[in-house]
Amino acid sequence: MFRIILAILLVFSLAISFFAVLQVFSSISASSQGVSSQGASSIGASIIQITSSSVGSTLQAIQENSIVLSTVSWLLVGILLLWRGRTKSAWRRVGLDIQVFKLFVKMRGGTTRLNLLRSLSSPKDRAQLASDLGLDWKTIDRHVQILNKHGFVREHAVYGNIKVYELTSLGMILLQLINDLQEDASGRT
Repeated sequence: MFRIILAILLVFSLAISFFAVLQVFSSISASSQGVSSQGASSIGASIIQITSSSVGSTLQAIQENSIVLSTVSWLLVGILLLWRGRTKSAWRRVGLDIQVFKLFVKMRGGTTRLNLLRSLSSPKDRAQLASDLGLDWKTIDRHVQILNKHGFVREHAVYGNIKVYELTSLGMILLQLINDLQEDASGRT
């Protein structure tokens, strides 16, 4: 998803930069020929022939503001890349690798696994977890197995066929990291 957003933003930035270059060249050519600034914008607009008046007026408005839009769009690209680097470095700083990031952020079921970890504030068995999260026990069983395999939960106690699970220290670190990142994201918006 990040790559798609970045690609769209890059294409938009390049297109707006093209309009900004057109605006600069039009104003240079207009000033050397003594044409007004309105004539300069019409020179750039004549390069792109638009049949629809609403699309044409939108493109003309973009072209007239292209220098500002170009600057803002490239700033957004930079901020997006910095955010990605900050998130990745936060995961590495606490000792989590890219596979853990994929397990909780990119893969299907990541939200369920996060909710399961949050639900394990106190030790619980699979039936209690299923009841808390409103999911069937088979789904809970699969996610608990994945979390156990990666060391985020462990068996706290076994009573016959009933296994009680609790968070490990790694699971607590992961929850704290995710909470910190969510607070940072909500604090900036």
